[in-house]
Amino acid sequence: MEEARAPILLAITVTPASSRLAVGDTLQFRATGRFSDGSRRDMTQTVQWASSNSSVATIGNASGSLGLVTGLAAGIGTFSDSTTQDITAVAAWSSSNTGVAAINQTGLAVGIQAGQANVTATLAGISGSALTVTEAIARD
Repeated sequence: MEEARAPILLAITVTPASSRLAVGDTLQFRATGRFSDGSRRDMTQTVQWASSNSSVATIGNASGSLGLVTGLAAGIGTFSDSTTQDITAVAAWSSSNTGVAAINQTGLAVGIQAGQANVTATLAGISGSALTVTEAIARD
């Protein structure tokens, strides 16, 4: 008699795929796993959540706030005199992989599909990575 095998995780989809969040607002993200037996399971409570730029947005990784994003700041530039200014409207925006994440010239990023892409803002020859879009990682 053959032993039953546990389904294998094939992919994780994070929703919403794209969003825009005002400073101070929150948004709940969800992670859904797709398994080798065709099933889908909510994995919001079992994946490891992380923000690539915690000065712009944080995402909860503790019980009660898993996947909850909080907007902290708009696109901010820091100048040589240590002052900061919102440069969202004047920066040039680009995506390293437009098949994964598209970005328009107002700084609105849209997730296209799972994968990795760096979204970058450039002003006066100085660049900063604003966002990294990656697949969610399942925790044991």
